[in-house]
Amino acid sequence: MKRRIISLLMALALVFALLPAGALADTAGSGDTGSADIEKIVSAVEELINGGGSSADLGSILEGLDYNQLAQLVSSLIGDKVDIGSVVDELDVNELAGVIKGLVDGNQDISSVIDNLDTDQLVDLVGGLAGDNEAIGAVLEQLDAEQLAGVIKGLVDGDQDISSVIDNLDTDQLVALIGGLAGDNEALADILGQLDAEQLAGVIKGLVDGDQDISSVIDSLDTDQLVALIGGLAGDNETIGAVLEQLDAEQLAEVIKGLVDGDQDISSIIDSLDTDQLVALIGSLLGDNEALGAILEQLDAEQLAALIKALIAGDQDISSIIAQLDPYQILQLISGLFGSELDVEGPNNVTVTETEDAVFKVKVNLSLLDQLNGITYSYMWLEPDELKNLNDVNFENIDILSLIVRISGKSLGNGDTFTVQNTTMRDNGRKFVCVIYNVSEKVFYVTDEATLTVTPFSDCTHSMLKNVRGLEPTCTEAGHVAYYECSTCGKLFLDKECHTQTNSKDIVIPAKGHTPVESKAAVEPTCTEAGSTAETACSVCGEVLVSAKSVPAKGHRFDGIQCTVCGEYVPFPFKDVPEDYWCRSEVEYVWKHGIMKGITGDTFAPTAYMTRAMFVTVLYRMEGCPSVEGLSEPFVDVDRTYWAYDAIVWAYNAGVTTGVTATTFEPVRNISRAQLVTMMYRYENSPAVSGALTFVDSSDIAAPYRTAVLWAANNGIVNGYDDGTFRPNRPASRGHMAAILARYCQM
Repeated sequence: MKRRIISLLMALALVFALLPAGALADTAGSGDTGSADIEKIVSAVEELINGGGSSADLGSILEGLDYNQLAQLVSSLIGDKVDIGSVVDELDVNELAGVIKGLVDGNQDISSVIDNLDTDQLVDLVGGLAGDNEAIGAVLEQLDAEQLAGVIKGLVDGDQDISSVIDNLDTDQLVALIGGLAGDNEALADILGQLDAEQLAGVIKGLVDGDQDISSVIDSLDTDQLVALIGGLAGDNETIGAVLEQLDAEQLAEVIKGLVDGDQDISSIIDSLDTDQLVALIGSLLGDNEALGAILEQLDAEQLAALIKALIAGDQDISSIIAQLDPYQILQLISGLFGSELDVEGPNNVTVTETEDAVFKVKVNLSLLDQLNGITYSYMWLEPDELKNLNDVNFENIDILSLIVRISGKSLGNGDTFTVQNTTMRDNGRKFVCVIYNVSEKVFYVTDEATLTVTPFSDCTHSMLKNVRGLEPTCTEAGHVAYYECSTCGKLFLDKECHTQTNSKDIVIPAKGHTPVESKAAVEPTCTEAGSTAETACSVCGEVLVSAKSVPAKGHRFDGIQCTVCGEYVPFPFKDVPEDYWCRSEVEYVWKHGIMKGITGDTFAPTAYMTRAMFVTVLYRMEGCPSVEGLSEPFVDVDRTYWAYDAIVWAYNAGVTTGVTATTFEPVRNISRAQLVTMMYRYENSPAVSGALTFVDSSDIAAPYRTAVLWAANNGIVNGYDDGTFRPNRPASRGHMAAILARYCQM
C-alpha cells in the first residue's frame, strides 16, 4: 500500500508540473489551504499508509492542496529513498491519468509503468539516469529494449549497479562499447582490442568508476598482446615496427604509453636502443644486403642511430654511407664482402727510437686442408691513409685481381715482414695493415692496423742539417717550402738555428690544379665527313684534360636521287652516257631535276627516238601534272585507257599541239626535231620573234615550224649540227630532247 501511495503522490506532483502556470493560478489563490499544517497532512497520509485505506480517503486529504504543498508532501514522504521521477517524466498527461488511476485502484506498480514505455522513451530515460556520466550512458546504449527495461527497474529498486550491467553484456556489445569509450582515440581502441571479454569488462568498469587509466590498462597486457598492439600502432610502417620489435615488455609498455600520450616519436625510441638492438634493427631494415650490413658494422652506436634516423627519413643512400668511411674501414668492408677468414698472427704495434728500424710481421697459420692442397698466400703492406678514391669501388661486383692492381701502386712491401728503415720522427704515428690474398681462391684478408711509435733522441744537437730548397707546385704535383732536415734524428726545421720545428705535412704546398680551356673547337659532322667533340686542355701546362672524340658522319638522307641534308645527288647512274658524251651535262641536268629518267636504272638510251606521246608527257610533268577533269580532245586514235591520255588532253587544251590532223594525234609516231621545237615554242606561249634563219638547210624547214625554230636558235636552245644544218625532219632522239629541255630550263 505504501508503494502505491508514494507512486500516486509522485504522479500527482508531475501532473501539476506538466500543467500550464495559468492553470494553477486560481488554485493557489483560492481558499485558505495555503496555511494548512504540512506536518499534520504528512502524519495523516502515513497513518493511511500504515492502517490501510482507499484512494478516496487519500483524495479527501489531498483536496485543496496547491502545487507547492504537494511538492513538500512528496519530499517529506519519499526523501532520498526512491527516485521514479525519470520514469514518470516519459508519460504524457493521458498516460499519467491512467497510471494514477491504476495506482489508486491497486492494479499498477512502477514495473508495469516501465514496461509500457516504448524504445524512444526508454532511451530518453537512460539519458536521465546516466546524467553527465558518458561512460554509464555508453554502457546502457548497448542494451536492447528488454534489457533496458530490466536494468532501469533494477536501478529504481536499488538492486542493480553498473558492474552487474557490464557483466551481462556479450562480447559484441563490449567491443561496441569500447568504440564508444575510445571515441576517435585509435591508440586506445587498439589497446582495448587486445583484451578478452573478462578483461574488457574489468577495464570498462574501471574507466566508468574513474579508477582506471590508459597506463594501468597497458601494464595489464602480456608480451603477446603488446606485440600485437605494436602492429596496430605501427600500421603499415615496417620501419617503426622493426624498431619496436627490438624492445622488451617493459620498454614496449613505456613506448606505447608515450605514443598514446603524444610525447614519444621514432627518434627518441631509436636513442633508447643499445648497440645490440641497433645492429638487430639494421638487419631488419636492410634484409639480406650483406654489403651494406658490412658497411654498417664499421659504425659505432651513435653513428648507427644517426644513420637509421636518416634511412627512415629517406635522405640517406648507400653512396653517402660509403663516403663516411675512411680507407681502412673500406678495406675491412671489402674483406667482409669476400668473407675471407684466416688464422693470422700480427702485426703488432711497434715502438722504436729514432734511426732504428721498425719491423712488422704477420704469420698465417695454414689449416690442414690448405697444407694438403698446397695453398699459399701473397702479402701486400699498405698505409691506409695513403689510399685514395677507394669509396668509388663497385661494391656490387668486386674483382680481386683488378682491386689488387688498383692498390698495388701504394704497396710498401710484399712479404710477411715489412721494415721501416732508419725511422725518424716523421714516421711517428704511421699506421700499417697487411692485405693477405689469393686470387684463385678469392681470398682478400685485411689485418688489424699496427701503429708505429717513434721516440726522439734526447740529446740530438742537430749538428748535421741538410738544406732542402723549396719546390714550386705544378698543376698536378704538390710542392714544398724550403726547410732543413737533421740527418741524425730526422726532424725538420724551417730555420737553420732549429728554433721552428715543422713536419712533412706542414711543409707541403698543394698542387695548383689545372686551368681548363677549350683548345680545339668541336667540329660538326657532315653527311660524308666525320666530326669531333671539343678538346679541353690546361692553359698553364698544356696537358690535355678532355680529348676530342670522333663523331661519325651523319650519312646521306636521300629523297629519291638527292640528299635532303646536303643536297648531294646519288652517283650518275647511266653507263651509256659517259663523261665525254656530247650531251652528258644536259642529261645530268634533266635527270637531277626529275625532267627525264632512264629507261632502266643504269641506261638512258640517248640515241633512242622519242615519240610524240613521250614528249608531251615530259612537258606535262614539267607543268606539274595538272588535272584534266572536264577537258576533252578530238583525236580518234587516243582513248581514255591510253597511258599518255592525260598528257595529250592537257597539251591539246594548252595549245601545245594541234595534232597531225584535226582528228589524229599519232602518239607512237617519232617526233621530228622541228615538231619538238614547235611544241616547246607553244609551251612558252609563242613569244614574238625577229631575225632570219641561218641554217644551211633553212629552206627545208616547213612554214608552220620556221618561227619556232628561229625562236629556239635565237635563245640558244638549238645549235644545229657541225656542218651548219638543222635537219628539221630528222627524228629527235632522247639525247636531243635532253639537250633542248636543259637549255630551255636554263635560258
